Parts: sequence; C-alpha cells; structure tokens
Amino acid sequence: MFPMSLDGEFKLTSPELEDISAILSKVEQALRAARATNISRIGNRVVFQGGIFRLVMNWNILVPVGRGEIEIVPGKPGTVKYGFSCVQMLILLTLMVGAMSVALISREGLSAHAIIFLVIGWLWLFGMNYVISAVRLPRFVRRAVGV
Repeated sequence: MFPMSLDGEFKLTSPELEDISAILSKVEQALRAARATNISRIGNRVVFQGGIFRLVMNWNILVPVGRGEIEIVPGKPGTVKYGFSCVQMLILLTLMVGAMSVALISREGLSAHAIIFLVIGWLWLFGMNYVISAVRLPRFVRRAVGV
C-alpha cells in the first residue's frame, strides 16, 4: 500500500485510569511545544493538526504531518496508539515536482532524462521526508508519553 500515513502502537506499563489523564496532558504539552494546532482531547485520544502551513522551521517534527492522533488504551498493559496523516506532504511535494516538470519540459523537452530526473526528485523529496518521519515520529510519541 502507498505510504500516506504513519501508524503504530506500543505497550505501557499498566497505567491506572487517573494516570491516563496525566499522560494525555503530557502529550498535549509536547504537541504545544512542537507548535501543533487545533489540539483537542476526545476521551482517551488527543487529535491535532501539523503541516507546513505553520510558522515553524522545516525541521519541526510535525511539518510532514497534516493531522494526527494519539490514543491511550487502558489495560494491563496499556497501549499507546498513534496515527499521522502524510497526505498534505504528498500533495504539496507532488505539486512542487509538477511545477518543476512544467519548467523542465518547456525548457528541455520531454526526454527520458527529464522524466528520470523528475521521478528521482519526487522519490527523494517525498521518500526521504517519509523515511525521516517514520523514524522521528514514533520517538516523539514515546517521549511525549514519558516512555
């Protein structure tokens, strides 16, 4: 399946129901520190928006994330589930490469070299951002919940 989201989960050591609220508060605090927008708590879940259309540096952890959610599932052991949508990054980088392709093809013409350059450019821009996010975001969630 094409990578348009980053989802995962990990176990927690038996959080009590009172601790879930404290954990969610830590998650909200970490999201505020990362300058997420529209942060809201719905039950045992925190939903938020990130993305590039915020006044943050491009290395901000939430730039590739259009929206996301982090959920604490009580139990013994408890579970932290998270999901991050990368659709916004996919669309924006595809539009950027599309604009580059118009400029390149109008200048150089449609050639195999131009097509290869554009495909590699798109794979580099989207692929590397996705890979970096796949490493950074789970660590961000673990730190946010205090694991």
